[in-house]
Amino acid sequence: MFFFTGGAITIWVIYSAMHTGVPTKPAANIARLAPGFEPLFSGLALAAAAAATLAWLWLLRWRTGRHREALWKSLVLPAGGVALCWLLTMTLLLPPLDYALSNRPLAARMAAHVPVGACISAPGESATLVASLEYFGRWRVDARPGADTGPCPYRLRVTRMNTPPTPTGWTLLADLRRPTDREEHYLLYRRVSTE
Repeated sequence: MFFFTGGAITIWVIYSAMHTGVPTKPAANIARLAPGFEPLFSGLALAAAAAATLAWLWLLRWRTGRHREALWKSLVLPAGGVALCWLLTMTLLLPPLDYALSNRPLAARMAAHVPVGACISAPGESATLVASLEYFGRWRVDARPGADTGPCPYRLRVTRMNTPPTPTGWTLLADLRRPTDREEHYLLYRRVSTE
């Protein structure tokens, strides 16, 4: 009872801090861990989270009532608590988690340099990165080995060190990062025109 109730209270406090700035310590932690994140209010998510919380409070009252013990009653609280915390996380905390862990912000930053529908070569990059760039940016991404010698006018290179030398035939457009990643650099190049 106390563990899952404490988890639910923590999630509600973080949600309140995201939208109102109160309490200030969790709000400052969110701003530090996800710089640039702007919370968007969703009435549907708030209603689902409030309904789940009310159901949890009803479940606590029912379980602690003076009813005859049933064998399955001891399983109701852990199952209900897990369902409550999962639902609160998926409704109230999903936007900051998505911002911090997905490639959507990276694609938004790349969109300032690469037009929709353009071809980007990204030889050897992960399937996760390729899929997210194709989905969020609406680009065609070629990750086959040797793709940088193909016809794509843009090239993406991911590195964990300082900016390496620019490859021959390319010019560096931008050194991008995901907002929550301090290690990886996403180097975006454009092919030098030979005309």
